Amino acid sequence: MYIDVRKFNYKAFGYPDAEERVERDKAFAKKAYTDWFERNIDRIIERQWEIDDIGVVERTGDFVKLLREAEFTYSIGAYTSTLALTGVCAEDLCKFLMNVAGHKDKSRKQEDRIDKLHELGILDDAVKARLHTIRGLRNSCLHFDQAFKAKDASSVRGEALRALNALKHTYASLVGALDYKTVDSTKFGELLKTIVEQATVDGAPTGVTGHDDMQVRLRNLFAAAFGMDLSLDDPGQVMERMAIFVVDEVDFDSMPPELTLIDPNVGLPVIVDLDAKDVEDLKRLEVEAGDLLAVSIRSVPDGLGMTSAWRLASEVQKLT
Repeated sequence: MYIDVRKFNYKAFGYPDAEERVERDKAFAKKAYTDWFERNIDRIIERQWEIDDIGVVERTGDFVKLLREAEFTYSIGAYTSTLALTGVCAEDLCKFLMNVAGHKDKSRKQEDRIDKLHELGILDDAVKARLHTIRGLRNSCLHFDQAFKAKDASSVRGEALRALNALKHTYASLVGALDYKTVDSTKFGELLKTIVEQATVDGAPTGVTGHDDMQVRLRNLFAAAFGMDLSLDDPGQVMERMAIFVVDEVDFDSMPPELTLIDPNVGLPVIVDLDAKDVEDLKRLEVEAGDLLAVSIRSVPDGLGMTSAWRLASEVQKLT
């Protein structure tokens, strides 16, 4: 029995305040979802930690959108959706590989496509077998055959996780994950810019986005590339740095206004939030990109132990 009556039709009852009543019901539904999330948050996080990380893979196709959604659906426990999305993602990945190799994709079926990639030497025996397994799980799921219906939730969860992780590792091995030993400050700046752009995308069903997600990925990427943990052991303790910085960018139009500084000893940018007095002082000094500034900056580490928001802690001295 499928009872699909989530919304009350107030207009059918002639209520003059139908729109207000709808908003009341939406508020009640919002609370119900919030309660569900609070009850399930521990399970969601545990499932996120079951998904393997593969580092940075710079060459992508549209299939990455499906991969991110597959990760999201697994984390919230929608395992059937994970299997379906993983299978479709694997199919699009194979099409991508055919295109990169310069071969026209004449295959109508994923089975033929996988075999052709193996014949071309793009897939070895192990990867071929892995992709065929994912294809079989996807077909069983989408066709919802008797074998799939007979599986319990635990079995479907296990297959969804195995398929998802297998696809991620296949993608990284075939396309090539970034060697962290090759990452310098310039390359890290490019990666940081990408992280910021992805973290500010609104509305994509790919998990938590925004500043917190950016902080986590920045810390993890920096540790992998440079062998240094940016998190401090004592969150909440004020951190202060005094140095001669190079001005990388001055942006008085952002909210809040920002000053991007580079410590030549480290070679990495620090973004300083400015208040009205800071803006006035910097304009008076005619500070611009390329200037050298002697200044002290201060930050209070966040819950992750990272110095996320920096402020000016002393008068700015312009040296050039």
